[in-house]
Amino acid sequence: MNEEREFQKKVQVAVDSYLGKRDKQSQMVEQIQNVLEREQLIDQVQKLIVELITKLTERFISNMKKQVENEILKLRETIRSTHQRTYSAVDKEKVEDQVQRTLNKHDVQINMLLEHQAQLKQMRLEVPSNEMKERVGKQYQKGLRSIKIRIGGTTKILLKKFQLNNKPLCKYQMIQLQRQRKLKYHKHNNKQPLVQIRRKGENQLLKINKFSIKLFQLWVLHYPKNKEKLWYLVVQDQQHQQEKSKPTEEQVHTKAESPREYAKQISQNSYQPKVSTNQGYDQLFQQVVKSIQVERQGQLIQISTITQILEKSLDLAKDEYSQITIENRKKRRAIRKSENAQYQQMVLDYNEQVENLLEKKQMEICDFLQIKETEFQDSVMSLMERGFYQQFFMIQASIRQKIKDSLPSTKEITFDMLKKIINFQIQVLKQQPQELKQIIQNLSVNQETQQLIPLAINTILGDLVYEKFQIEEEDMMKILQNQAYFADVQMQQAMAQLEEAMYMLMASMGGDQM
Repeated sequence: MNEEREFQKKVQVAVDSYLGKRDKQSQMVEQIQNVLEREQLIDQVQKLIVELITKLTERFISNMKKQVENEILKLRETIRSTHQRTYSAVDKEKVEDQVQRTLNKHDVQINMLLEHQAQLKQMRLEVPSNEMKERVGKQYQKGLRSIKIRIGGTTKILLKKFQLNNKPLCKYQMIQLQRQRKLKYHKHNNKQPLVQIRRKGENQLLKINKFSIKLFQLWVLHYPKNKEKLWYLVVQDQQHQQEKSKPTEEQVHTKAESPREYAKQISQNSYQPKVSTNQGYDQLFQQVVKSIQVERQGQLIQISTITQILEKSLDLAKDEYSQITIENRKKRRAIRKSENAQYQQMVLDYNEQVENLLEKKQMEICDFLQIKETEFQDSVMSLMERGFYQQFFMIQASIRQKIKDSLPSTKEITFDMLKKIINFQIQVLKQQPQELKQIIQNLSVNQETQQLIPLAINTILGDLVYEKFQIEEEDMMKILQNQAYFADVQMQQAMAQLEEAMYMLMASMGGDQM
């Protein structure tokens, strides 16, 4: 009996043990099933997130593409309606081609965005893991930033580029005007290259200084509506020069009371290199000219050499630029409120002196490299006629900015102070004070002086900022070298408002003359 009881106990223990293990196994199975169901649910949620992001991206791309295409169509119609009476059929075709190239450029950008969308779809298929949400979030934010920069930024540039502005189109008028003239070169006693010109429909043969011809071409590039008046000024000025036995070489810095007097001042402003007695300057000059490699293509200078000459002239002009800037600032600010007319004239004189200084340094380099002034000018004009005029405008703007950076900063300003100064400039431009109104009106009277308007406005703004904050432009430039400040949203908005205020001021005051 005892043996049977012990055997039954063992059997009972074995049965209980077996049943306990089975319960644990069933619990483990349930846990595994729960985990699998949870993973399936996570996968479904991730797929839904990706699909939602993809649909939002597609909708955003489609809307932006339609917006860009609509803006381009509006601009195309504006260009057609504005210039159909002014430009020939050939010019219209070139404008249409330019607009079409811009549209193609936007198509390329939109295709890049579509590729980004395809990458998102590929991620949904290839990465079914817990890292999906994080990676999709980063890619989505990156994609949105890319869309805003590429489409939003290029749309803004496109709108401003195709405003009612004749400058890019006038290049074709200049070329057509050149083709209507017969140019013949010959030697002259004063070694100044002259050109014999017989205008279409006229029998009179004129001998014109070649520098005056280039000056006239540049004027026509900016002011095509007044080419007849400007041609008269150039001819009259050259005839007056030929009557003199010894033409003057001194530049006159007086107020131009008429377009003719202004044209005289420019055409009489010929370059004469000065021999420097400064040993430090001579060493710098030798370093500059030795770093320039002269490359020619036939009788013309290549664009790489011209770019080096333009950029290296900055190194030679920095000291004189600082002296001119400091002296002019001190004098004009002292009379800003008491003698407004003289103050405006000093603003113009200052910007003209800077331009003349840069040109003088460029010609010093050319003289050492045995590049004639006429050869340099012919090369520039030839490259502009071949489509490089935008590059030259950008180089000139870059030189203007870099030479400002050469002034040493004397004060440290904070980021908050910088934003206050920019907001102050925005308020000034929106209020349109009397100084800005008068100088824009005065410069708009003479077509030749309109190109000085942006420079004059910037100079006057600098004087007003210094009067209120005792901060110079070079102090602001120093802090703006920190690119991290441009990531600030308020800074971006302020810079955009400043640009818009400047544009609105030019448009409202300049009118059709701009």
